[in-house]
Amino acid sequence: MAEDKAETQAFTPGPGYRQFKGRDEFPFNILHGTLACAIWIGSMHFNVSLLLFSFLFLPFSKFLLVVGVLLIFVVLPIDHNSKFGLRLARYICQHMSSYFPATLHVEDINDFHPGRAYVLGYAPHSVLPIGVVTLAERTGFMPLPKLKCLTSSPVFYTPFLRHIWTWLGA
Repeated sequence: MAEDKAETQAFTPGPGYRQFKGRDEFPFNILHGTLACAIWIGSMHFNVSLLLFSFLFLPFSKFLLVVGVLLIFVVLPIDHNSKFGLRLARYICQHMSSYFPATLHVEDINDFHPGRAYVLGYAPHSVLPIGVVTLAERTGFMPLPKLKCLTSSPVFYTPFLRHIWTWLGA
């Protein structure tokens, strides 16, 4: 009974509490949100579609050429400070944060020191963590200069997806 009463009490935020809502921080546009989602998540579908199309409709030598080009993109070094990449990552973060109803609650934003390292977790998450864009460095919600999000290693062996996620700060 006492546990139920404790759970029903309202949360009173402290002086450093900050709530970030994607739709309040960034302008909402359904077209830009859909395009940002297609760029971020669609890169995997693009790879599969390209391989399937080239295998079914192109001569075998051209299929091998497509596979070779995709393998080059797997080992091609990524420029972490690419202007194009950083602009694309900022576009994805801002429009995905407003497209999905993402809300980030920070209990005390003053406790974060830029010179220290932190591990942040969020729930719920899935194989494709869509909500991680609220924690990405390009969104600007958290006052940390080197905010990185952890991801599984197969992401970095997928052409185009590895570029996008590296620019996002994974």
